[in-house]
Amino acid sequence: MEHLLELYAKPYNSLEPVLCFDEKSKQLLKDTRAVKNTRGGKPRQRDYEYERNGTRNIFVTVEPKGGYRTAAVTRRRKKPDFAQEIKRIIL
Repeated sequence: MEHLLELYAKPYNSLEPVLCFDEKSKQLLKDTRAVKNTRGGKPRQRDYEYERNGTRNIFVTVEPKGGYRTAAVTRRRKKPDFAQEIKRIIL
């Protein structure tokens, strides 16, 4: 951990960027019954039942000192997506 803190404390160098990368998987849900509209500014009522509608990956890359940030969402959640995102960052 101390090595990471030292790395983050270094001054910005565009030839040696420090990137932070994170991955989050999300489950997509689909309503099985129609959503009920309400009156008077109250939130719509949703039923507790749902249908699973696949998963996605969300990749976020940040270079804090360089002011760079990007996010990418995949169509599915597969191992090659991770490798492809790392390849995209490097190039």
